[in-house]
Amino acid sequence: MDNDVQDLITRARELAEQAAESGDPGTAGAAQAYATLALVAGIGDVNAQLRTLTHRVDTESGAIGTALSDLGQKLDTLTYRVQS
Repeated sequence: MDNDVQDLITRARELAEQAAESGDPGTAGAAQAYATLALVAGIGDVNAQLRTLTHRVDTESGAIGTALSDLGQKLDTLTYRVQS
């Protein structure tokens, strides 16, 4: 988890504890706002990680596809030589 997200979660917890102790609705609202920011930031982090992973898979798939194509060409050449 990103440090910024962790910081937002920590701040939301602190404010929620303060709100529970004081009963202040403003502090409770601030805690909810920080929790919402942490959720949105966390989703953004996960999305970025998924994009990176997708790129890696696409890259690896491309490399595997190229290798298989090369292998297929070599097999075709070998088959042609064996038939000749």
